[in-house]
Amino acid sequence: MPELPEVEVILRGLLVLKGLAVTGIEAPRPGPNTPVDLESLSSATLERKLEEIERRGKYLLFRFSGPREVVFHLKMTGKLLLRGDFSEYARYHRVIISFTRGQKLIFNDVRRFGFCICDSNDTSCRTCLPEFGPDPLSPSFGAGSLSGSAGDRRLKLKNFILDQKVAPGIGNIYANEALFRAGLNPFRPVNTVGAGEWESLARSIRELLLEAIDYGGTTLGRGWSHFCNARGEPGRFQERLMVYGREGEACVRCDNEIRSMPLNNRSTFFCPLCQEV
Repeated sequence: MPELPEVEVILRGLLVLKGLAVTGIEAPRPGPNTPVDLESLSSATLERKLEEIERRGKYLLFRFSGPREVVFHLKMTGKLLLRGDFSEYARYHRVIISFTRGQKLIFNDVRRFGFCICDSNDTSCRTCLPEFGPDPLSPSFGAGSLSGSAGDRRLKLKNFILDQKVAPGIGNIYANEALFRAGLNPFRPVNTVGAGEWESLARSIRELLLEAIDYGGTTLGRGWSHFCNARGEPGRFQERLMVYGREGEACVRCDNEIRSMPLNNRSTFFCPLCQEV
């Protein structure tokens, strides 16, 4: 599933659509499993100008004149693509939104788990959004917000930062990587973390996410179901992962062997030496 850096990369690639108006909407393969209500989407967007695109955690919000808003969540394999030669994968196109100046926004999803929700006359699509904590790239995110959310809980540290009320947009890949960079054990109870360690973790999360965005996100695997940006290009940050997916390999810092253990049915990668309890 695309995490914060991947969704941010997609958002930045779609900014060329700002200021353009929607001229048409098409569902190439309409049916009961279409992840978009075409009537609602047409009402919210047709002949309206796209004014802003915003990211909330792993969600993308499109604000149109009116005002009307549309929310996309890409789930496991969803993509938002600009006009291009994606004919080889056209069977996965769920919705195509045409804009002025010949631009198109293509919602492509192999597994159909992604979805789009639109404003109606009396209901905002924002009501579908979960409760979020401060965005990890915002000034309000930091050691104070982390320690304040932790309180006296004994929740394991990795599960804590996966909570979208704590660090929205963080998923399994970046939780593993951030904890390694901060030198914190993922199985450690949050009520044992000190002030300086919260500072280190907040800094590691922010620096990691910004670096991943600069490298275009993380693409694990070569198939079409894996992440790509709005132009269909894969990310490059997978080349810089230090622990995720590296079980049995040497730690980049100490040469000790990277280990993997399950935590809440997710693989958790760590260095037992660099991340001692």
